[in-house]
Amino acid sequence: MALTAEQQAEIEMQEAREAGRRAHEQAMETLRSQNNLAAIEAQANGQVALATSQFNSQASSAAKQARLELVRLAKETLIENRRTQPAASAVDIAPADIIAFASALEAHVNA
Repeated sequence: MALTAEQQAEIEMQEAREAGRRAHEQAMETLRSQNNLAAIEAQANGQVALATSQFNSQASSAAKQARLELVRLAKETLIENRRTQPAASAVDIAPADIIAFASALEAHVNA
């Protein structure tokens, strides 16, 4: 049985609407995927920045601990050297002496 021209036009119109709906859904899905990808990239960039910050903080803390250890070692060495000197030639140890000796130790270790 053949369709009338009006029925055929109605079917074609419905098929066109369905094709338009599918194209719209596909475009929306593509847009959602792009937005999700952008969100994932932003999150990954944030995590990289956080990890870098934590690493820098730990490296800074380790460097600070190393410097403090050098100062402690310099102080102990200068005190021991003063203790072994005769009383007449012994001089007071100033903070600047400890810092200078710690710097010399650091230069020697890093050379």
